[in-house]
Amino acid sequence: MVNYSNDLASVKMFILYVVAKAPGATYHLLMNKLIERNFVDFLLFSQSIEELSKVNMLLVRNESDGTGNKLESSEEKTYEISASGKAVLGDLLGSINQLTSGELDEISSEINAELAKRARATSKMRMNEKMLFEVELEAKDEDGNLVMKTTLVVKSEAEAKRICEEFKRDGVRKYEKVFEILTNKT
Repeated sequence: MVNYSNDLASVKMFILYVVAKAPGATYHLLMNKLIERNFVDFLLFSQSIEELSKVNMLLVRNESDGTGNKLESSEEKTYEISASGKAVLGDLLGSINQLTSGELDEISSEINAELAKRARATSKMRMNEKMLFEVELEAKDEDGNLVMKTTLVVKSEAEAKRICEEFKRDGVRKYEKVFEILTNKT
């Protein structure tokens, strides 16, 4: 692991590089991976993300909470590089050495693997005619085949949102655990 310069321009370049190779990366995935590898500290990361977003080099998306409502927390924000971000990154690529680009490529691959895993589990919720909340959960295998689809009914919106969030975070593993319990393979 190499300790990198934590100047604002370098951090912005690292973020643009990773997001270009891992579109849809979440705030926390980006932050955790870059901090783990000593590319940045939290404050510089936060400042860089905010500034790149303000000047439209990064496009920011807010994920839905399962009801169609957009969530505003930083955890649910995802990022894509804009055309202007790609242009700036293209101008700066020559200044990234091979060791650095290799580590940034590894980070991008790890983020893409995590995003693919998360895409295998989906959840959504709605209120039914009895004023209860129905939470629909789906899990797919590595080939995209549906392996589980179920609907849970809960009394509160808070419970429904919590289930949606938890299932999106690691639904495939949770599905596998439920399957083990239901088939007595525990």
